[in-house]
Amino acid sequence: MALFPISVALAVSLAAFFALGILKTESPLRALAGIPFMLIFLPWRLGIEILGLLGFGRKDWGRSARDTSRP
Repeated sequence: MALFPISVALAVSLAAFFALGILKTESPLRALAGIPFMLIFLPWRLGIEILGLLGFGRKDWGRSARDTSRP
């Protein structure tokens, strides 16, 4: 039964941390306006990360020759 008060305390502290972060920004309303875009951004970014881990689009890398002489 001690798990519930700990969970509530953790949720309150995370909410307070978030609120303080928003209030410390230069434009808190603009920061809050960006929150709904996370519903689009996070799944998109997660997809990119998963494809990258699976090797999608990976190409062989090779050292290119460079001209070391100076003009």
